Amino acid sequence: MSRHASKATLKTLAQELELSITTVSRALKDGPEVRPETIARVKQAAARLGYAPDRSAVNLRTGRTGTIAVLFFVPHAYDDVGDGSITAIIEGVCRRLEGLDYTPVVQLLTLEVDGLERVRRIVEGKLADGIILSGTTPQDERVRWMLERRFPFVTFGRTELFTPHPWYDVDNELAAHQATAHALSEGRRRVALINPPETLTFARQRLAGYRRALAEAGIAYDPALVVHGGLGAGESREATRALCAGEDPPSAIVCATGVVAIGACAGLRDRGLEPGRDVLVVSRDGTRMASYLEPPLPTCFASLSDTGWHLADFLMRALDGAPVEDLQMLVETTLVPGDRR
Repeated sequence: MSRHASKATLKTLAQELELSITTVSRALKDGPEVRPETIARVKQAAARLGYAPDRSAVNLRTGRTGTIAVLFFVPHAYDDVGDGSITAIIEGVCRRLEGLDYTPVVQLLTLEVDGLERVRRIVEGKLADGIILSGTTPQDERVRWMLERRFPFVTFGRTELFTPHPWYDVDNELAAHQATAHALSEGRRRVALINPPETLTFARQRLAGYRRALAEAGIAYDPALVVHGGLGAGESREATRALCAGEDPPSAIVCATGVVAIGACAGLRDRGLEPGRDVLVVSRDGTRMASYLEPPLPTCFASLSDTGWHLADFLMRALDGAPVEDLQMLVETTLVPGDRR
């Protein structure tokens, strides 16, 4: 075949190999009915001739777009400290989709963005075959809308809707309980919590874990030690400065993310306090960011790269018709001690 010939197709591959178009198509998909030596021969020829499937033709034939929409909640402005957790999740998504006929398209959403409108646009415009969604709320209208239309999706985080749906989540109640209990075990009695906005499901879960750890230690809940708000480093810095402005500052701060912990450490130093010595900072982490701070912080760890892999896996299985009860997973965090000085 000439090096300058037009793009290779199934037909030209079949002619080159003297096989039927059906056999070539099945071989490229590793069809069990095709002999392994034939599959290897077809794939070698496809690579040599530069064959690539005609995506528009495949989409027309199957009714699928070959696209997965990934809508991720961004809790803070990106002109602040960047959040590596999103990159870790996307890496996991891409790892699961490697070799499949699906391409992830990522959109970042803030609280100010109409998330339902974004979902409607994707579904009604047939722009994707499924959606991975984060930043869930207890009565999430985006989830309810997709359930009513039976559109394939999976959420990072849970809802409190009666109708079950696919989800993958880190046990945020456990993480906050672990972090608070660890601070208390270090003799820190005034433990503060910097938490996400109260509208988010995982904020409520974290508050429940925090309060449970306090109750188990016989310590009364003090709402003045809890801050709900943005999760940027700048916002947590200001929150920490405010928490430490009074005569009885916290002796420990439980943070929702590694970025929040970075801001908390800066806010402590603004007040002349040393993280780890004067005030213990405990972080929820999924990228080991906190281990690179000075001093390294104790963290409640669960891999966010693995999270991305499972989210994509659940969506692929949902597209294949897997039952919803097989597409729900809650992962526990592991407490990783930091520097004790």
